[in-house]
Amino acid sequence: MNRLLFLLIFLQYSGLLFAQNGYPFPTDEAEWHVTRVSPILGPDDAFDRWVYRVGGETLVIDSTTYVAVAARGTCHSDQSTSYQYEPYVPAQYAIVGGLRQEGDSIFFRRVSFPPFTGAPSTIYAYPLDQEVLLYDFSLEIGDTIEYVTPDRTFVVTDVMVNSQGRKEIQLSSFGCGYPINVLWREGQGCTNGLLETICFYYYAGSCFSSAATGEPPCSIPCTPDDPVLVATTSPAGSGSVRVHPNPTSDILHLSISDPLAPMELTLLDITGQPVLVRQAVRDQDTLDLSGLAPGSYICQVSSPRGEFQVFKVVRLP
Repeated sequence: MNRLLFLLIFLQYSGLLFAQNGYPFPTDEAEWHVTRVSPILGPDDAFDRWVYRVGGETLVIDSTTYVAVAARGTCHSDQSTSYQYEPYVPAQYAIVGGLRQEGDSIFFRRVSFPPFTGAPSTIYAYPLDQEVLLYDFSLEIGDTIEYVTPDRTFVVTDVMVNSQGRKEIQLSSFGCGYPINVLWREGQGCTNGLLETICFYYYAGSCFSSAATGEPPCSIPCTPDDPVLVATTSPAGSGSVRVHPNPTSDILHLSISDPLAPMELTLLDITGQPVLVRQAVRDQDTLDLSGLAPGSYICQVSSPRGEFQVFKVVRLP
């Protein structure tokens, strides 16, 4: 009986340790590719992409060791009707800060103003040379956290475990001047991006990849020869997602290259509110826009793996 009791206690204790440690935050061979729409719609709307990377380098600041975070701008769009990305030149990485993990908490310390074109705008929300809490995976439903800057209080609305066994924390806030929801994923960070877990005014998304844990590379292209966004009057063109005709008065055709399909599609109106949501969009699919008011919309498609693309759609009268 004593042996059985000891074994049960040992197994429970071992399980508790595993639950507490869970998935450690990446320290090497990991990237976060982030997409931003700025603003959501309008005559000066534009798209930006940047990437964060951890590659095993360390920083020692005030006797504290951090994993170095490098970042660079990858590409951006002009305000032409095609909305195709152009790369930032030169495409250079620079160290922007460091991460460290302590138990279930991950801290970030910014060490510089990014000295390059296309730097992630989110960086500037974090105080220079000051360590701040980035994630806390010990939070439970109903807990609150004041995040990065004053009056940005988030409340935990849901805690779950995904199919990989990673803990996921859903947080909501009304302290940004508008409602916002973010999702933290254990061992990966926020689904909006590594640092994109604060109040933000732009619709964003990200793809996480890690060679260390087997997460495949983000395959969203980002060069003029293989543009992220292709909006043409015919199916011709390259890119992971193609739409035609655009503008359209009724039917919009989508072509999605394998193996990205199936994908989820969300159509946003000028206020940023979803007006159409479709699950399991296939490699060749159509959208009927005839029931929508004439004007401009933002269409987002995302794969189950977190790959994210966005493009502008115009509904004609």
